[in-house]
Amino acid sequence: MNVEFKNNKGFCIWLIGLPCVGKTTLVYRERVYKG
Repeated sequence: MNVEFKNNKGFCIWLIGLPCVGKTTLVYRERVYKG
């Protein structure tokens, strides 16, 4: 499981294609995009 933080406003939990919880954070099939 990978957890990525973005601007300390939200976090994304990436396991098996689960949706992302937070703000302005996008999750793709095999990568986490932060912008």
